[in-house]
Amino acid sequence: MKKDTKNTTHRATQRARAHRRDMGVSGLIVWDILRNSKSGFKFRRQYPAGPYFLDFYCREASLALEIDGVLHDAERDEARDRWLAGRGITVIRIPTEEMFEDYGKGLSHWLEELVRTCAERTTPHPQPPLP
Repeated sequence: MKKDTKNTTHRATQRARAHRRDMGVSGLIVWDILRNSKSGFKFRRQYPAGPYFLDFYCREASLALEIDGVLHDAERDEARDRWLAGRGITVIRIPTEEMFEDYGKGLSHWLEELVRTCAERTTPHPQPPLP
C-alpha cells in the first residue's frame, strides 16, 4: 500500500475498532481462519484505507478481501475498487452466500484463491537478461 493510503486519523482508528467489534458472523469465520492460518501471510481486519475500511487486508501483497452480504451496493463497490486499484490494491470479493455452499467448500475455494493471489503478488518475477 502506498504510504499515504492508510488513514491514521483518530476518528478512523475509532471507527475501525468499532467495525472490529461489530463484525458479522461471516467476517468472524473468515477472520478466525486468516489469523490462525499457516499461509505465511499476515492479514489485518477492518483496515482504514483513505475513506474506506477494508474487511481484511494483506499489506505484503497489497490485497484486500471483502465479504459481500446481500445488501451490497455494486455501484459504490465499483467506485471503491477503482480508488483502491489506483493505489495498487487488488480486491477479492466473496459473496456471503457462496461461503456456505456445499458445506463450507465454497469458503475453502475462496481462501485457496486468496492465498494463491497473495503468493503471486509477492513472488518476485525474474528480470530478463540485458543484451
